[in-house]
Amino acid sequence: MPRLRGSADRRTTIVDALLRIAAAEGIAALTVERLAREVGVTSAALFRHFPTRDAMLDAAGQRLAALLLGSLAPADLPPLDRLRLFFLARLRMIHDHPGLPQLVSSEQFSKALPSAGQRAVRGAIRQSVEFMQQAVSEAAASGGLRRDVPPGELVLLVMGSLLARGLVAAHVGIPQSPPEEAWRLLSAVLTAPRPITASGDK
Repeated sequence: MPRLRGSADRRTTIVDALLRIAAAEGIAALTVERLAREVGVTSAALFRHFPTRDAMLDAAGQRLAALLLGSLAPADLPPLDRLRLFFLARLRMIHDHPGLPQLVSSEQFSKALPSAGQRAVRGAIRQSVEFMQQAVSEAAASGGLRRDVPPGELVLLVMGSLLARGLVAAHVGIPQSPPEEAWRLLSAVLTAPRPITASGDK
């Protein structure tokens, strides 16, 4: 990876702008001129912080991977607590960086990244899925989650909820529940339903 020059804060500003453009307008719109306008500098100024356009894209992949990995909760917490903190952290990421969930699943964006950036994003996705699988499996085994649905399907429910909320935040603008309320609603689906008594009362 080429050595980057200049302020770390400025590089982060540039990379976050790159991710915003790619998420909102598509990778085809990501020209140096468009990125410079978004950041509020000249095109030449961008190259005082990154030696090449590929270096910018590589840094974007590393940044996206870091944001994804930053939402993984400590492994020593109880499984449901890990899952809750993960879900809330991902919602904060979606709020702060709308459109990132779509970039994660975008083949076009992945192909545009240099190999190091691609590996970083794919590794972060893999670790995220493994984190959810482990937390859900442990929670189900301890009775904290429903057992009438396979753990793999429960993982998909968590992933689907996050993706749907990301799509709504980026493109629809429908008001959403606060993060804690969103988790309460999702956990109601994930947790074991109460048994029905003979009288029909729950």
